[in-house]
Amino acid sequence: MFLGLTLVVAVLLVVIFLLPTKKKDDVPYEEMDSEVVSLCRVLNMLPGIKTVESCCGHLKSPYSIFFHAKNLSSLAVITRSFDKRYCGTEKLWVLEAVTEDQEGKDGFSTMCFWLHTTEPYDDEKQMHEDIVAVCNNLVRWSNHKYKGYFTGRR
Repeated sequence: MFLGLTLVVAVLLVVIFLLPTKKKDDVPYEEMDSEVVSLCRVLNMLPGIKTVESCCGHLKSPYSIFFHAKNLSSLAVITRSFDKRYCGTEKLWVLEAVTEDQEGKDGFSTMCFWLHTTEPYDDEKQMHEDIVAVCNNLVRWSNHKYKGYFTGRR
């Protein structure tokens, strides 16, 4: 219990103090499912990553986030963070590359990435615990000491 609470506090501190201040064109977090906000915030703090659509699944559908990636190192951090060897979540996560039906804007290509669970969550508590775990993974793997893992310069 104490360890779980410590992880929640660590993620909250990152989200509150280390994320850039909201700009006019930033993601409208207030319009999103509350269950996806913390993960989208952590993803958006990675250089060159911009979330564009998300849904927690509401215990009926898989948890899903669509995002664009301009930075391959950040994409590698996401891939490592959700890898089943490191993820530590109850549900299996998958990262897929998909194409969009519209032209790219804001300097992003028409390729989009879809990060999702393979099945819906059964309860809110497990969803919350998994999201805390993946947020912590993202913070851990985005640490500068692991940069060589994702740039080929170890």
